[in-house]
Amino acid sequence: MLESASPRRQGGSDQLLGMVPYLLGYHPTEALVAIIKKPDRPLPRVVSLPLSEPTTMLLNHLTLQIPEKASGIVLIGYGPATHQTKIAAVSEVLQLLAPVVGRFLYTDGILTCLTPACTCSAAEGVPVDPRSTRLSTRAAPAWLPSWPSPAAWPCPRGRTSTHSSPPTPLPRPQPRPHSTASTRPARLARRT
Repeated sequence: MLESASPRRQGGSDQLLGMVPYLLGYHPTEALVAIIKKPDRPLPRVVSLPLSEPTTMLLNHLTLQIPEKASGIVLIGYGPATHQTKIAAVSEVLQLLAPVVGRFLYTDGILTCLTPACTCSAAEGVPVDPRSTRLSTRAAPAWLPSWPSPAAWPCPRGRTSTHSSPPTPLPRPQPRPHSTASTRPARLARRT
């Protein structure tokens, strides 16, 4: 679906799948990831929700995350093929708020496009390794964080069940070495 949606864009759905861990900050499993693009922002908003949640809960959370002027949404489900109907149901409702330009399911290394009447390369399912895509190999040396799971994040915010794009973790400040020398200038020290 994404190959034909924008002819200027490089790559396709496999490249997008490779970039998701760097947009989220971790590699999702058993999750529904929504990539929400707004025309005035260079980076999309990325939301990850557990696929085990009921469809109404997913919709309640996602509708709050979609900005008023969203130009497009891509849904990617990570998990078993039994979640295809849930992804389709969420997509149909979100279509009322903003155009859903793609919906995919990634199961056991196979990416399948779930967009109706789609003729993209992923329509029948294609094997994809998200860690070896062109975009992921560019993002890794750029020091974009990609943790194995939210529990591995250095900040406690990552240990919740619902995630939006996490802030980039800042390095901890190094403690200053303790000095035994006086901090007063030498000429003042001689006067006393």
